[in-house]
Amino acid sequence: MLPDPGLPGPDGAVIQVRTAAICGSDLHFYDGDYPLFTPLPLGHEAIGTIVEVGPEVRTLTVGDDVLVSSVAGCGTCAGCQTRDPVTCV
Repeated sequence: MLPDPGLPGPDGAVIQVRTAAICGSDLHFYDGDYPLFTPLPLGHEAIGTIVEVGPEVRTLTVGDDVLVSSVAGCGTCAGCQTRDPVTCV
């Protein structure tokens, strides 16, 4: 079991994961196609419940069910500003 990292900051949230899915990119690690540095829990597509939120969080509350996106953007480029982090440059 990994240690609890705690709240990631005033605009962050902690999620209790209920279910995590294994996808193609996880299988590349499992099959040895990519180096695997442990501990690295596989399953980056997850569903869970918010258990803690930072004081600056306005759109989530404790008890909300959420889907964890495995796509992270920079937050400032045109793609991120239009809420489309898949196109982040």
